[in-house]
Amino acid sequence: LNNRFRQGFWKKTLFRLYAIAEFTKQMDRKIIQIEGDVHLFDSFPVDIFDFLDCEIAFPMETFEKGAPSTLFLKDKESAIKFIEKMNQVLSKNTHHTDMTLLGALTESTELDLCLLPSWNKKVNLRRDLHINSKGDLVKFRGIFDSTTLGIYLTGEDPRNHQGMLKLFTENRSEE
Repeated sequence: LNNRFRQGFWKKTLFRLYAIAEFTKQMDRKIIQIEGDVHLFDSFPVDIFDFLDCEIAFPMETFEKGAPSTLFLKDKESAIKFIEKMNQVLSKNTHHTDMTLLGALTESTELDLCLLPSWNKKVNLRRDLHINSKGDLVKFRGIFDSTTLGIYLTGEDPRNHQGMLKLFTENRSEE
């Protein structure tokens, strides 16, 4: 990881996953973490998370990258499993970002994980993953944008491009 990029940005994104899991352990209740730059419509389906048939959920950006734009942890036990599995994955590869770590977690058969529906139809239609695919468009009445629409409409963070705002770019990593 580039530790100089935005004062350790990538490490902070990993630490955030641990902080959310630790908070869930302390509260021992369902937690939905939504990033601050995520636009929520009035119809955001908070109530559906009460009936979600898995312990951990998030959308995918690509087959290899999960998106912590929305992260659901069911309870203390799910948070403990989440932390243990993150530790296992990171012990094998210390160069993960938050997104590649979440992507790697989808390979685990030990987690009760489901994907939230995203803009990337190919990821939504991928049925070869062992994970629970109950996070469908019908149940949620929409999608959880990982970054695709947000970056296209509002641009990439100017700090990533020497202060230049890039608008209407397409995420090529989806293909």
